[in-house]
Amino acid sequence: MSRKLYFSDASPFARAVRILLHEMDVPFEGDQLNALRSANEFAAVNPGITIPVFDDGQLSLFDSKVIIQYLFETYAEPTPAESDPVPLLGVWVRPQSKWEDLKPVSYTHL
Repeated sequence: MSRKLYFSDASPFARAVRILLHEMDVPFEGDQLNALRSANEFAAVNPGITIPVFDDGQLSLFDSKVIIQYLFETYAEPTPAESDPVPLLGVWVRPQSKWEDLKPVSYTHL
């Protein structure tokens, strides 16, 4: 199965997806977008012309929150061993803070 992530280094949303892919050891091909790529060319990948975009075989996802939730539900491993100092949480939002966690990222905190 081929997995491909379309991203830009300038996007904090794409960075979050890239970090999670690496943390979960999910192999993927990266396609870094830059100003030289035409909007028409990228519109074939995502009509909304936004990044990140994650293609997993026949499935294509366009929003970082959706991609992250998909990764947790599709590729999450069982709870790591006690020796793992920083285990993955395993969910995108904390049940007790769902609405706070779903708010857009503030660029002033980056």
